[in-house]
Amino acid sequence: MGPSSIGPGPVEVKRFRTPRESGLNRCSLLELGRYTNMAQIQFPGMVSADFEVDQVTDPNGAPSTVLDLDLGFEVKGHIDFPNWLAGTGNVSIYADQRGGGYNQKILSTNITITANPTDPTSVTNYPWTVKYPTDLPFDSTPLSDPSPPPGSTVYDLTAVFTFNGVLSDVAAFVDMGSYMIN
Repeated sequence: MGPSSIGPGPVEVKRFRTPRESGLNRCSLLELGRYTNMAQIQFPGMVSADFEVDQVTDPNGAPSTVLDLDLGFEVKGHIDFPNWLAGTGNVSIYADQRGGGYNQKILSTNITITANPTDPTSVTNYPWTVKYPTDLPFDSTPLSDPSPPPGSTVYDLTAVFTFNGVLSDVAAFVDMGSYMIN
């Protein structure tokens, strides 16, 4: 299938950063239906690390910005983290309803980060995946179809990385963009 073809099946959404955007939280479209999100994790005076959202998968197919609650959806990414640091990382996805009152954490997963120091220091890649509704936090209200009034079925999604359960300099976020979720 060519770039203008639309067929059945899962849609993989990726966002790629542009060179101009290096070092910033960013998200820009480079090719139809494929996006990547990436943010740097700050380590003051030390090696940098990356937090990326690699894909959003909707089993209902195109368009890629419409996610079906009945079928669920999946968000995958990875963290490139210094190999000398150990602890627990957390990735959470937040949804903020446009024009409505829903603003909650909708997905969350913990990642065990293991130290494996080398000389010279390098980074280790830690992949992560969250699935809706499987990874809905116990204290969150599920998204609903129809969405709660007043408002729309359009939600801005944000991925957040924290380390060892605290908001500190060792954290990052990625603005995933807007999705119609119904």
